[in-house]
Amino acid sequence: DLDHSVALGYRGYEVFLSRASARLACGRREEHDRDMRSAIRAAPEVFSAKARELGQSDAARWIDRALADGKKAREVLARAKAQLAQWRWAEAAALAAEAARVDPEDSEAWLVQSAAREKLELPEDALRDAEKAVRVEPGPATYSRRAELAQKLGYMEAALKDLSVALALAPGVSNLRWRAQTFLGMRHYDLALQDLGAALELEPDDAALHDLRAHVNLILGRVPAA
Repeated sequence: DLDHSVALGYRGYEVFLSRASARLACGRREEHDRDMRSAIRAAPEVFSAKARELGQSDAARWIDRALADGKKAREVLARAKAQLAQWRWAEAAALAAEAARVDPEDSEAWLVQSAAREKLELPEDALRDAEKAVRVEPGPATYSRRAELAQKLGYMEAALKDLSVALALAPGVSNLRWRAQTFLGMRHYDLALQDLGAALELEPDDAALHDLRAHVNLILGRVPAA
């Protein structure tokens, strides 16, 4: 249940604390530490106060290090995003890589690096970054990003699997559109039409969706429907 809450996008520090405790009880120390860093990232002010309460203990020093790393990573990531917005792909990629090195549990750093590397025409590297983002935070955004890159690289089965997971976690037009296009690329035309129909129920005035559905119907020779 805690994994599912995180996957659905709940980022409150309490859920990370609860999962960290559960993982520690199961002897999963490394995963416990990752969740503690995520909790600190979600509520630095809470843990800063906690470190002061703990004084000079090892726990306080651990929290202080995590706070310092998190602050540095956020600053570097902000610079990476600014470079990305200015189309400075190489600079954005380098800064995002630094942010990910400082805080490897921040999925956004991996996603920004993925976006920059895709612009640098390094699609396989971009896909590897997206895979790291999924491992850190297996949620709708990370699955969708990995699926997008997999589809562009022709890994249709992998893209389809990720899009189905993303839709199960958070149904929406964007992922339905992507999955329909994936089905189209695999020549699963009726399945593409099902997803396009579901997307149009959510966004009935989306001209691009109507155009894509017409295209699929024409492929199938269904001219009146097109």
